[in-house]
Amino acid sequence: MQEAVATCSREPDRQSRCLPPVMTQNDRIAFLEAECAKLRSENDKLRAIVERREVRDATLAPADGAVSTTADASVRYDSPTAEKVTLFRSLFRGREDIYPIRWESKSGRTGYSPACNNEWVAGICEKPRVKCTDCPNQAFQPVSDDAVYEHLSGRRILGVYPLLPDDTTRFIAADFDGSTWRDDAIAYAAS
Repeated sequence: MQEAVATCSREPDRQSRCLPPVMTQNDRIAFLEAECAKLRSENDKLRAIVERREVRDATLAPADGAVSTTADASVRYDSPTAEKVTLFRSLFRGREDIYPIRWESKSGRTGYSPACNNEWVAGICEKPRVKCTDCPNQAFQPVSDDAVYEHLSGRRILGVYPLLPDDTTRFIAADFDGSTWRDDAIAYAAS
């Protein structure tokens, strides 16, 4: 017996992994088992990268609490996606337990709200009547590699909460506008 199947990978940086439109059940099982083996192998490689990065971060962390300002020069445009995500997360680190997502209303208003597992869930989320900060059903999402990948690939616009729970921060962003922006930036850097 043959069946029509339309299953494709949605990952833009990979070759499309689609099942042919007509396959026997046995062919489909064999194809999916081979795909699982490839994914397991890829997961093992990604775990090894994460473990190496964690060891490197632990051994390179300055004892005085200073933060390095140099990017990992080994990450290039053709580096694996996981390494790019890791680099991005190391450079733009804020709170890890919560992150904001940009929204735009039908009337054109824009803003950011915390990513929440209960957002717009009927009977739980009471938006727009109740603001996220006042909601008793908050289920804020922690920062994840998947969320950062969606941001980097243009699927969603994420923000960062740079002020940590202990009122410290890992980075500062400064915006200089107007005709004196260059002088303002030099003065800021010198201070």
